[in-house]
Amino acid sequence: MIRLVLADMDETLKPMSSDAVSPRTVDAIEGLRASGIEFGPASGRSRFDLVNFFHGDESCVSTGVISGGKRVFLDDVLVLDRPMSHETLVRLCDIIADEPDTVMSLYDEEGHSADNPPEWLVAPTTDEELHDIQTGYTGICADAAIMEIPDRTFHVVGLMNAESPDRFAAMRTRVEAACPDIELVSPIPGWYDVNPRGWSKANGFEFLIKQIGISPEEVVFIGDSENDLTMMNLVPNSACVANGTESALAAAHYHIPSAEQDGPAQLMEALSATGGHLREALARLGTSD
Repeated sequence: MIRLVLADMDETLKPMSSDAVSPRTVDAIEGLRASGIEFGPASGRSRFDLVNFFHGDESCVSTGVISGGKRVFLDDVLVLDRPMSHETLVRLCDIIADEPDTVMSLYDEEGHSADNPPEWLVAPTTDEELHDIQTGYTGICADAAIMEIPDRTFHVVGLMNAESPDRFAAMRTRVEAACPDIELVSPIPGWYDVNPRGWSKANGFEFLIKQIGISPEEVVFIGDSENDLTMMNLVPNSACVANGTESALAAAHYHIPSAEQDGPAQLMEALSATGGHLREALARLGTSD
């Protein structure tokens, strides 16, 4: 019996081409909870971003594994907090200074609210380098450019690189070798999430289910890309949307319709209709082992 559904955001619950999840997805979450099954995002995004993607409905993020597993919420209570080390970020900034066409982006949440939204800080960079990156990633970078890392709390940190896939991958190898206390995972082409070495969504997930008092077998996880692999390897009932990467499709136990087709919403609707019986729900979608 399924008691919890966790889902990635970008290209899973929400296509990258969309500003928010579909109304069908929000309705499916409400139906899931009405049937006694909890829902939460499992995303590299910040909680502020996620609320916006759910049309401002904070109830959709009351429980979840966010910021790549560095923050965990249960019933609106922050139960796990694992910020990035300031010392590590300073060292990483120095390393990135020698990487062509690469910038580090830090999501500055501290002291911000809905009336004073968080912002992206980009370091180290010149105006020309920032323009080159923004050419490929319109809307991701803020206009702010900094040369020193503020001594504040950061959970969401990313590396952007607008080069070819081979050069993008080579950058990860060089950066991880130079900064062994971090590891990089790519949720979308051209972007790496920065996590402490050995830390991922899976760590946050294990903490969350222990707090709830359920087993991995009672959870469905839905994802699409590299930063979902640790979860897919840990959760027996893992699903990948049809638009997922080759590695995610290979790791997931089940395949469901794409993000564009509201595949996660379809699965949640089926779980609600079957009272949490996964095999029956999958049969409704025409999916099986």
